[in-house]
Amino acid sequence: MRIKELGDFNGEITVFGGPYSNIQALEAVLATARGASICTGDLVAYCGAPEAVVARIRRENV
Repeated sequence: MRIKELGDFNGEITVFGGPYSNIQALEAVLATARGASICTGDLVAYCGAPEAVVARIRRENV
């Protein structure tokens, strides 16, 4: 397993599991997130908006 060094964080961090292509769920999580956000799960899978989820994750630098 490869572990990525995330550096130092000051302040709040939002950690959440994979949105599985569910853009509405991702938007809801990001709307309440404070500080840095870390996604621990799969971005795309069962729901209908995989491209939108990936674009939003990239735009927010999650």
